[in-house]
Amino acid sequence: MANVVPDPDDVMEADYQNHVADETLDDFDVDVGNANLDDDLQIDKCFQNREGTPIPEDTAPANHYGETNATQVSALKLPPFAVVNNPSAVDIETICQSYKGHSLLIRLQFIADHCPPLKRDAIIGMINEIHRNSVNVPRYTELFAALESIEKQPDDQ
Repeated sequence: MANVVPDPDDVMEADYQNHVADETLDDFDVDVGNANLDDDLQIDKCFQNREGTPIPEDTAPANHYGETNATQVSALKLPPFAVVNNPSAVDIETICQSYKGHSLLIRLQFIADHCPPLKRDAIIGMINEIHRNSVNVPRYTELFAALESIEKQPDDQ
């Protein structure tokens, strides 16, 4: 039995049971303190002498005190999206083959919102995708209602 490997636990106990480390812990000791208390103090120190970010006067209207109130900010709106009336530039079938899942639904919703001539085809594509790969019944019902409202409208184009 000369080839027997000793038990690692027995070896560790025998070698290190009464052994004291030679190096001091002060070389590696870092005082981290109480993180829960320090966070509040750090936040107060960070924002103590901070001035607000200047806003150019031509981008935001100011009241007579030089401040902006909520009604003035809500009046600032981005320009609406452009409406695309060129249905030949987009092929719904190619998009349906190129994308799957949520990304396909997002693409088709964008097309439905911005290209009135392709709105019906985009909604049909969304209905088919939800039918194949989802159980989102409210969205499915909403799309069917939108499709019915499109089909009820007279074709003015």
